[in-house]
Amino acid sequence: MLRTPTHSYVNRRYESDELYDRVTDPLETDNLIGRADLQEAANGLRTQVLGWLADTSDVISWNADPRFPEIPHGWRDGEGIAAS
Repeated sequence: MLRTPTHSYVNRRYESDELYDRVTDPLETDNLIGRADLQEAANGLRTQVLGWLADTSDVISWNADPRFPEIPHGWRDGEGIAAS
């Protein structure tokens, strides 16, 4: 979800996205996502949300955190060599 001073945008994976005009609809009760005149605004907000997700995605380290018990890591042994 992204909020700007004028709009709220909700990106949904399995349902329709949502777009609200925060100025005229502060309670966000009227979903405007299907309006052709707001398509460009919705696309811009969607791009910002997906960009933020990509920029802040974490890559899980292959090395176990030393504070936790040893956990097997898939098909590799502790040295990063494929197990036979």
